[in-house]
Amino acid sequence: MFLAWWLIAVSSSAAAGALRLLVQPPGWQPPAMKSGPTLLAAYLRQETGIAIGLSQSLDSLSHWRSLRGASRYELVLDEAQFTDFLIAQRHYTVLAQSSRAMRFTLAVRPGTVFTDPADLSARRIAVPAPPSLAALRLLELFPHPTQVPVMVQFQRVPEALRALRQGQVQAALLPMIEGREYPKAQLTLMTDASPGLGFSASPGVSQVQRRLLTRALLNAHRSKAGRRALMALDIPAFELSSASAYEGSSGLLRGTWGYSNED
Repeated sequence: MFLAWWLIAVSSSAAAGALRLLVQPPGWQPPAMKSGPTLLAAYLRQETGIAIGLSQSLDSLSHWRSLRGASRYELVLDEAQFTDFLIAQRHYTVLAQSSRAMRFTLAVRPGTVFTDPADLSARRIAVPAPPSLAALRLLELFPHPTQVPVMVQFQRVPEALRALRQGQVQAALLPMIEGREYPKAQLTLMTDASPGLGFSASPGVSQVQRRLLTRALLNAHRSKAGRRALMALDIPAFELSSASAYEGSSGLLRGTWGYSNED
């Protein structure tokens, strides 16, 4: 699978003085992900009266590279490890978070004998490209370098399940969502849970703008435009959040992906 390793793919023009919103597609992307950020930005403009420009990262690595460079975005929606980095290292404030925590389950083919992650050492496992949260949680399961599996990169769950059924991979680390089932897959262990996607604001966003944005996010599920955006992003609703909810999540990035323990 071809992966885009360069920076930022899609960017909308914005009027001078507009707040710039950067959206990271989560590792496992929902079917309507391409339209989700556009719908969210349009909803926020409508509800707050704030001019908002939009950029969407191509993948988790391009997003991480963008965050590591000079900050060009006043607003960011992304996974827990990145949200915590912005809070701890860039002094952002998290305004709201997805009400759905992010947890993953390791799926294997039915009948597979599985007693421990070590059974899959050096085997092929379907997972979104690192440093997505799913990929980082997978690496947690294999702390010894000699046990690290071969990460076969996918963005869509149906494609990963197809590869698992066809024997192209020996396992897949899939999102664990209540009410969502994976037929013809044997679910084994679950990873630790992380907070849902966080919506953060830089120090340059005024208190008035933060209040307006927070109110709009928390009420998104109450309006037709808001629900369309949430559905496309696969977010049930936004809820209030705080720095403490994400504290420690960026530790998944430390020691790798250019993030040293001294940062």
